[in-house]
Amino acid sequence: MEWVARTGQPGLHLSCSARMGTDDGAVLDPATMRVRGIDGLRVVDAAAFPSITNANTYAPTLMLAEKAADIVLGNTPLAPERPAVPAASNTAGADAGNA
Repeated sequence: MEWVARTGQPGLHLSCSARMGTDDGAVLDPATMRVRGIDGLRVVDAAAFPSITNANTYAPTLMLAEKAADIVLGNTPLAPERPAVPAASNTAGADAGNA
């Protein structure tokens, strides 16, 4: 542990300081992004993450901002898109005939 304390550095991915959730420890309401107990204040950045990501925080922060914009504007969420899965084809037999 001494080595970790001596050599460890923050990744500069500051997050989770005003996490959203429904439990008593959360300060943001995930349905509105409002800070509990303070009128007129919303938090829409990496501080709202319930836990830090294992990678860069840029993409998750953009996703959070897009979702929060929809919440603030009252937009109905889009239905999830399910891309079509291509049918498996048996190309091994066709390749064998061309050899």
